[in-house]
Amino acid sequence: MIRSFQTVRPAALLSIALSAGLLFGCSQASETAGTSNGSSANTAASGSASAGKTVTFWHDKTGVAGEAITAAANAFQADHPEIKLNVVYVADLTVGGGQKLLSAVAGGTAPDAVFFDRFQIASWADQGALVDVTDRVSADKLDKNRFYPAAWNEVVYKDRVYGLPVSTDGRVLYYNKDHFKEAGLDPEKPPATIKELEEDAAKLTVKDGGTYKRFGLIPWSTQGNFYTWGWVFGGDFYNTETGEVTANNPKNVEALQWLQQFANKYDISAMQSLSDASKVNPFAAGVTSMVIGNNLTSAQIRDANPKLDFGVTAIPTPSGQNNVTWSGGYSVVIPKGAKNPDGAWELLKYFTGDKAQEELAKAYLSVVHSVNEKVFKDDPINTRILSVLNDARWRPVIPQGQLLWNELQSAMDLAVNNKGNPQELLDGVTDKVNAALKGS
Repeated sequence: MIRSFQTVRPAALLSIALSAGLLFGCSQASETAGTSNGSSANTAASGSASAGKTVTFWHDKTGVAGEAITAAANAFQADHPEIKLNVVYVADLTVGGGQKLLSAVAGGTAPDAVFFDRFQIASWADQGALVDVTDRVSADKLDKNRFYPAAWNEVVYKDRVYGLPVSTDGRVLYYNKDHFKEAGLDPEKPPATIKELEEDAAKLTVKDGGTYKRFGLIPWSTQGNFYTWGWVFGGDFYNTETGEVTANNPKNVEALQWLQQFANKYDISAMQSLSDASKVNPFAAGVTSMVIGNNLTSAQIRDANPKLDFGVTAIPTPSGQNNVTWSGGYSVVIPKGAKNPDGAWELLKYFTGDKAQEELAKAYLSVVHSVNEKVFKDDPINTRILSVLNDARWRPVIPQGQLLWNELQSAMDLAVNNKGNPQELLDGVTDKVNAALKGS
């Protein structure tokens, strides 16, 4: 089975809670609509309104990410002594569809702010679980153009804003320069087209008798999910005019056909076995010579194999032109039931400011272009990723986003294992998700 980096999401859990009468009287209620926790849009007074009150902020990050979040939070506390910030690490906050957060909201013990996967915003907003901050954005004259389009658009659902973006990422092709030299390839000339990618992958693959020792590429490994390949082939996944999913876009079908054909050239079970045996990132372990990765991949490589000589380039496309990437990332949101939404809003704004963004950029890419230019000016890997970030795509902001993700990954899994026809598989995804959207 292809590994998926995202599993269960909150829609089902929210539905359970809603059916039990636990939550949220109506969906998409804004603060100005008179919700119990929402203040008026008069955010000019929000600072004084929150003074002396505690803001409880939840996150679930450890390691470098946890340290970056803590540093940004500490900077906020230093600059806002009138607010007591209570930073709480909650293990597995987003595991199981955010059940811990959901339980807190349902039980009336919600935190004031949460470090939140932006991909989740549409489903939670649709269920009325997040505070609408649109009026606060307008009152404080926040400029959406400060952020990369992909980052901003993921916090907007049905023309309302449900949080502020605070981190992002981007996807590129990583390649092992030493392997390129061994295979007689120019390490300064990585593949630009899909045809070149196939040819280089074949040359980089090493087989000893009947046993594969190395694969030039496992397309679906790491960040090679189906969104990546669909967009690379020129496809799309959602029609904003009709409000319908377009998983069976002809270019998406073409992408899935290519993935199936690629798998058929090799031994997919050997690919999975070799990848599993590496125990670390298979590219860092030298098990694969090329991989689709994001900005976090370089840190993983440095940790696992600091001597690895690698390069990055835009993901090859069929024509060698119109390179594309896509972005996800995190936001900070205010859950329904927050006791101090005014103080929480101050935290949200602060986390998008330069000082906090520079702290968060120690773990993520900033959502602010000028911050990235400053922080990563001497970093050729992230500079290459940033070069395609302005035009990055983002996943459809729909209540059934998790279902679409799961179904696309399942279709790719079935296709590369020769358990389905690409056209029929993507037709099925389209029908299933659109039916679910009509029932949302």
